[in-house]
Amino acid sequence: LISILLIYMLLASLFESYVQPLIILTSVPLALIGAIVALFLTGKPITMGVMVGAIMLAGIVASNAILLIGKVNQLREKKTSLNRSLVTAGCSRLRPILMTAACTELGLLPMGLSRGGSAALWSPLAMTVIGGLITGTVLTLLIIPGIYRIVEDIRSGAGRIFSKKAAAGEDTASDLT
Repeated sequence: LISILLIYMLLASLFESYVQPLIILTSVPLALIGAIVALFLTGKPITMGVMVGAIMLAGIVASNAILLIGKVNQLREKKTSLNRSLVTAGCSRLRPILMTAACTELGLLPMGLSRGGSAALWSPLAMTVIGGLITGTVLTLLIIPGIYRIVEDIRSGAGRIFSKKAAAGEDTASDLT
């Protein structure tokens, strides 16, 4: 929980927003689903190594979502439409995100399949990261753009409501004078 709070604070200062870090951190529970399933399927116990692996997983999945949201923000600054920004960002960041995930998963695979003396510590850690990255990567690429779209729709809708109320308030104020 402390690592997620620290990631949130860092992202809030980086993106200068309170909402976009929440969108990014949505990928962490999505990744934890895969970690839990991987541990269940492999029969690995929940150990201190699993906790360390969950912290690693949170950082890796958050960095993938940062790549995606950062690209969307760049495109939005260039006055690209929201839908076009989301699709273009997904296409352009697909390969870096998949390469990061694949390299990490393949690098941890020997550790996850290990049966040696220290496997009791390292194998659950590796399986946590591998399982979490599989689901976290796929769901980050699919769900994070959708959440971004929903948040932007809510934001624009709220902006229209408040601008109508402000305009109505100005009319009544001018009638009083």
